[in-house]
Order: sequence, then structure tokens, then C-alpha cells
Amino acid sequence: AEINNPNGQFVNGDLFVWAEDFNGTILADPYWKEGIGKNWMDYSDRYGSKTTVLNINAIRSGTGFTHAMFMDTAAGQKSSVPKLLYAKAVDDTWWIGSGIYGVQGA
Repeated sequence: AEINNPNGQFVNGDLFVWAEDFNGTILADPYWKEGIGKNWMDYSDRYGSKTTVLNINAIRSGTGFTHAMFMDTAAGQKSSVPKLLYAKAVDDTWWIGSGIYGVQGA
């Protein structure tokens, strides 16, 4: 519930966390309410990068970092912008992620 709260302890402006399970379903997000409960495993950004798969692979590789094009949901934007992402497993069933908008990948 706290992750879903846009005024909660896990939100600082456009910096926030979301929760997702390892099957690709979003469990909680403070800004993207329409994404909660939906499976995003097959979602691709405009360059064909599967963002959920990239996050899960980053967790499993031990780095946690990746980048993709994604909507700045904190700003209510519908167009995609570069986003540097970090994800970490909570346990073997779900993980949390966060990111910084406007950061170009290397």
C-alpha cells in the first residue's frame, strides 16, 4: 500500500519505487495505476527492448542496472524518455525497481 501512495515514503518527486513479480505483473506503483495488475513481460519500448525482461536479467546478473525508453509517469507524460533503471529482488517471487528519467544509456 505504501508503494502505491504518491505522497508516501517511497516517493521523492519523480524518484519512486514500484513493485513487480518475476512473472512480469506490476504489483504496486505510485503513479501508473492503470499498469497495476497487468503483465508487462512482453512489453517493448520503441527500440524493441523488453523493459521487464531487462530488469529481471539485471537482477539475476547481480548488477541491477539497465536502461530503457519509458513514459515519465511521475510527470504524467505519455511519450517515452530515456530512463536509467535499478532493480533488486525482495525474494524469489517479487522485486522492486526505481529509475531516473532523462538519463541516456551508454
